[in-house]
Amino acid sequence: MLCHTVAIWLTIALAIFRYIIVCYPTQGAVLCSLQRAKLAIFAIYVTSALVCIPNYMVTSRVLIFIHRDLIITTTKRKKP
Repeated sequence: MLCHTVAIWLTIALAIFRYIIVCYPTQGAVLCSLQRAKLAIFAIYVTSALVCIPNYMVTSRVLIFIHRDLIITTTKRKKP
């Protein structure tokens, strides 16, 4: 889930950077510098990790075993 969230937000950041470069070409080099890109990437990773923490605390793993025609599911519950 974390990688999925990071990928989405990195795509949005790229779209914003491209929009700024295309719409404001004179200011784009200043607004979209390498340092700001690195800062945006770092902020996206940290924010995504923090946002996903509640999901990891609530959900549990589900193991599915398929043996011939029989499907067995087991859950590993988190202790309170």
